[in-house]
Amino acid sequence: MTNIFVKQVINEQETARALAKEKCIELHGEEVVNVIPPLYNKTVKSYMCPPFWDEILCWNATPAGTLAVQNCPSYFTGFIPTNNATRQCMENGNWYFHDNMPWTNYTGCYKDKITTIYIDLNKTDLLYTRFMEQYAPAVHVISQTGYIISLASLIIAFAIMLFIKKLHCARNILHMHLFASFILRALTSIVFKVIFLEGLGLPSDFNKQNGSMYFAVNSETNNWTCKFITSFWHYFVTANYSWILMEGLYLHNLIFRALFTDSSNSIKWYVVMGWGFPLIVIGFWIPARLLVEDSFCWTTDESHVILIIRIPTIISNLLNLCLFTRISVVLYSKLRSPINEDAQRYQKWFKSTLVLVPLFGVHYALFSILFHVKGTHWIVEVVWLFCDLLFGSFQGFFVAILYCFLNGEVRSEIQPHFYYLLTYLANRKYSKYFFPCRNRFSRSVVGRSSVCTTMSCSSLYTNGVLHRNSKCRLDSIPKLKQDGRDDALYRTYFGEKTVGNGDQRGDTQDGGAERLLSPI
Repeated sequence: MTNIFVKQVINEQETARALAKEKCIELHGEEVVNVIPPLYNKTVKSYMCPPFWDEILCWNATPAGTLAVQNCPSYFTGFIPTNNATRQCMENGNWYFHDNMPWTNYTGCYKDKITTIYIDLNKTDLLYTRFMEQYAPAVHVISQTGYIISLASLIIAFAIMLFIKKLHCARNILHMHLFASFILRALTSIVFKVIFLEGLGLPSDFNKQNGSMYFAVNSETNNWTCKFITSFWHYFVTANYSWILMEGLYLHNLIFRALFTDSSNSIKWYVVMGWGFPLIVIGFWIPARLLVEDSFCWTTDESHVILIIRIPTIISNLLNLCLFTRISVVLYSKLRSPINEDAQRYQKWFKSTLVLVPLFGVHYALFSILFHVKGTHWIVEVVWLFCDLLFGSFQGFFVAILYCFLNGEVRSEIQPHFYYLLTYLANRKYSKYFFPCRNRFSRSVVGRSSVCTTMSCSSLYTNGVLHRNSKCRLDSIPKLKQDGRDDALYRTYFGEKTVGNGDQRGDTQDGGAERLLSPI
């Protein structure tokens, strides 16, 4: 595919060449475009080569046996106007032929056979406005700091859940995929900001001439390296939004689908959708960029091709907002339950499992609105830019804190490992002096065989038997009267049916549901 700037340059070149051809025809007549016999000059009594248009330059009549010379055309891409092009007029009054065609020597007009097109960035609309340039350093520092902190915390959180086998339940595996999406987004964002100049391309894509920065379009490679990096960056950002939605859907199904179990088989389609949907979106975006706007490193958006990515992202955010609203209504009603035990359980559930949806769904929905109105006033644009970069870069850190470091299951499992480390250090030859109270580290700590619990409505059951003090019925939801089957349907989805997942370790004791609802 031809780069959009290459197309623009070629179109400008063809327009200028057409004008030069018209002037040549006006000056010498229509026959100038054809090969005509030599002219005989009666004044000097010798032959002359006739005027000729060689598709690039217009050549005047030239005496036989002489070399015609003129400046290279400025409108032809890659030519140096200060250099000369030559054309040999033979002794018989015919222009020199090469391969049975009139031939002009343009070898002095260019340095390389491959033409490099330079785009003056100072003449485009791609530079920051004066106001944005003032705040660009602060925005860059905030963004980079957030991504670095997020990346470090996410790698630690991912490693904890990966290497501690007791945490390998379906819910935590889903969290690991979410962590991976945040890690890849943070990593590609850091790399993108570090290696891309002016947010447009790699250093190899730029040239500096006379104090101006130029973007060089390579006709052979079409700058595919930087476009490849940009495509990966868009994919991982889109995948991150996709996995936020997967978490919301998973939580929704656990609450509203009584037959939904927290098992590895239940999340396989979430994994497929979480990584597959972004691949489809980018699969449509890349051909659109090639056909509609193949400019720079695909980092600009003049024809709104980015909507192919942005519209699915907005839909994802709105869906997450809807899920959050529906779940919040139910949980709010349960928090007001007169039964204190239920209220405490759902309050813990609210803290541990619902945090992700309002944390990301609500503010992204707000930012989507600000994005479309940011052009109305510069203050709105600044607010949108700072908020989007602040939450976008630090969100991975928040997720690692909420879903790993503050998770009760993770802390209870890490505590023995941390205690063993302190015990080891307290008994070493040199490090023991940093532990004056090292006698306290002499006792052993034994972890549980499994800390994974079932996160569903059925988790209020213990090994398939309804706990005597647990209520899974969502009393706040009105019963829908539908052809006499309303009571049976209600009982099936909201707790009257035994659907426990007692084969999983950690739910076999009477306190299994309590551990589920108190991970923070």
